Amino acid sequence: MSASTWRGQVLVGCLVTLLAIAGCARGEGGVPGQLSQAAGDGGSAVISAAYGLQLWSAGDATTNQTTVLLGDAAEQVIDAYTSVAELDVDDRRINDSLRNMLDRLTAAIDMITRSRQVVGGGPIRESDGLIVGLRALGDEFSTLSQTPVPP
Repeated sequence: MSASTWRGQVLVGCLVTLLAIAGCARGEGGVPGQLSQAAGDGGSAVISAAYGLQLWSAGDATTNQTTVLLGDAAEQVIDAYTSVAELDVDDRRINDSLRNMLDRLTAAIDMITRSRQVVGGGPIRESDGLIVGLRALGDEFSTLSQTPVPP
């Protein structure tokens, strides 16, 4: 087995593990629970994207492997966005949290899209700033998954 194939299998394995963890990290029920789940899904997606972009920039993952990973991450964020956008909320405090989550998910899809441009040779060429930004957003999602609605 070549090193490139092995690294690709490790990359896919990490993604599957992160997705499984995000699926198990369900918070309380109702809208706060759904916001917590969306934050977990968003966090998993951006951390996977950051890791894939880091491997690609180091030459440890192919363009095709990274493109697939980023596409899966984008799809996961879009699904989370859709689930939050469809919530019916009449509590102002929860509505503010919902809007914040939609803003964070929008930022995530923007960063993942820019990451795909880097990998595809598009107008954006610098990956280091995106990796840092994706990790920071992952930290934000982690905090939001613990406390989706402030007390």
